[in-house]
Amino acid sequence: WDMSDNSFVTTLRGHDNCVTSLTAFEKDGCSYLASGEGYNITQNVIRIWDLEKATCVHILTPSSDFVPSLVSYTKKEIILDGPKNKANSLPYRQRHLPTLGTEHHQEPFLKHKQKVYLASGTDFGSIELWDLDTLNVIETLRGHESEVYALEVYYHDHHINHHTTTAKSTPHLISAGDHIKIWSLEDYSLLT
Repeated sequence: WDMSDNSFVTTLRGHDNCVTSLTAFEKDGCSYLASGEGYNITQNVIRIWDLEKATCVHILTPSSDFVPSLVSYTKKEIILDGPKNKANSLPYRQRHLPTLGTEHHQEPFLKHKQKVYLASGTDFGSIELWDLDTLNVIETLRGHESEVYALEVYYHDHHINHHTTTAKSTPHLISAGDHIKIWSLEDYSLLT
């Protein structure tokens, strides 16, 4: 559906059973939709759809019989990149990082990248966290005793100290099953 004028756009076809969960996200300037299905006789899947092309571009295989909940989230990753002319503008400890494969011993520089992840609830109480670059599960969170039927992400700002307004936005995952739980998506620990 086109929400600007409430008109029908297209139908995404490919699931063998009912769709039980959806989440939309942006990645590398494109719009995507992840959809999970329920109780497939052969193999349950999560499909990743390119919304511009209206095609399924990836299929993920979760460990549960159905996917009751999905949510996408982003984390800012710091990556080491190639040489930079203004490396001296970096803090001392960053200027003196070892170089990787540079023959001219040029200083590397740090670059920020927004990475997109997917969390999928299971029918047996765990949550699988997917890296959408590698399409692999990077962590499984365990703590519920029954179906994880709802997931939501919120970003909590941690202030460096009370003298500054500089903040780091940290993603947290809220899951609902037998209880409501809050997880850190930095170190994957259970907070409550």
